[in-house]
Amino acid sequence: SPRLPSDCKCHHPSTPEDVKTILISLHYTSSIEAMEPLPDNPEERLEYVVSTRQREDAGKVARVEEFARDHDLEVVRTSWTHLSLEVRGTVVAVERAFGVVLQEYSVPESEGRSACRFHCHCEPISIPAELADIIKSVVGLDTQPVFRRLGNHNITDGRPYLPSKIVRLYGMKASCDMSGKRFTGRGQKIAIIACEGRFALEDYNEAMKQMKLTPTKIEHNTKNGQNATTVSLRVDLEINMDVQIASAAAPEATIEVWWTTLDEQTVFSAVEALSDRTDIDVVSFSWGWEEDLKYPYLVSVSDKFSTLGRMKPFYCGSGDHGVAGHLTANDGKKH
Repeated sequence: SPRLPSDCKCHHPSTPEDVKTILISLHYTSSIEAMEPLPDNPEERLEYVVSTRQREDAGKVARVEEFARDHDLEVVRTSWTHLSLEVRGTVVAVERAFGVVLQEYSVPESEGRSACRFHCHCEPISIPAELADIIKSVVGLDTQPVFRRLGNHNITDGRPYLPSKIVRLYGMKASCDMSGKRFTGRGQKIAIIACEGRFALEDYNEAMKQMKLTPTKIEHNTKNGQNATTVSLRVDLEINMDVQIASAAAPEATIEVWWTTLDEQTVFSAVEALSDRTDIDVVSFSWGWEEDLKYPYLVSVSDKFSTLGRMKPFYCGSGDHGVAGHLTANDGKKH
């Protein structure tokens, strides 16, 4: 069942006649990385993925479609790329289908969060036993905001800061759980996606020494990449900065660096695998491709980001250009 903010207010049950849209994601038979070798042409790759999904998973989709119809839910869209179904129905139908009671909530404005209203439920989601191995996630029963800014600090004096200083500026050291105990990351594991570069253990140990912190345990997942020799100073800076800041924020956590190459498919594979890892508590992905990249996999990765963000804390950066609003999409507007 979802965790509600401590400052939220419950107003009333959702109106029975209101229409809600729900996204049901399914377990697929073959992951993208299992489909090797994929065609080099992006459009051919996408077509190959779709045709594979349709061949292998049509029966699963049909059973979920039948479940939706039996509970008066309309199937609005089926995505073979993501293997998901978008369904729509009244609150009464949605509650009956998933065994929940939807309530309307609101939260006031706070640091990093705007005031907003959302619907949610307190009961665990229920699905038929025969669909337990088919349905991976149900998104839309809890619409409380997932992402929020940690702060807005304009540092203009030009001085370098240790990661521990950055952590204090964002107020992360002051965060406590409901019992008042401060977070240190003990017993938790942080996954950091690293697109190439080299992690310098000697630099890390020196940074921890200057911050007066004990070096944390660093693990390396090299299934889709490696802790390689220097590609460029900028690339090395990114991964070393990520690890040092994570260690400053959670000095007792274990950090697992997921090495990938700087291409869409290996990052896609990493995000996909992290979605299924129950031992990962937090995921960080602060940089990767050029911000103006146009590629079919971006749609799939974005979908995985959204799904991952609803299952565990997921921190990502929109990129330098994205933050500054320098990107122009096909609609001619700045983003």
